[in-house]
Amino acid sequence: DSLFESVSAVTTTGITAGITSMDMNVVSKIFLIVNMILGRFEIIAVVYLLIENRKMKTLKPEYLKHLHIPHNKHQDKPAK
Repeated sequence: DSLFESVSAVTTTGITAGITSMDMNVVSKIFLIVNMILGRFEIIAVVYLLIENRKMKTLKPEYLKHLHIPHNKHQDKPAK
């Protein structure tokens, strides 16, 4: 039930299993509040985009393999 409440808080659906009440532990209340705020910021979508962006930087498409694309600005500079 607590996992259901946490997921409901992050996804901001408003569905509850009925375990939340005024008698909850303060730590549990703060945890749910933080989950609700993170859900409001669409944290799941942001984390997913960051992970996908990182994957795209490490992958090199097949059609670009024949091109010489330096990975940093100091690579392939002529020696003086």
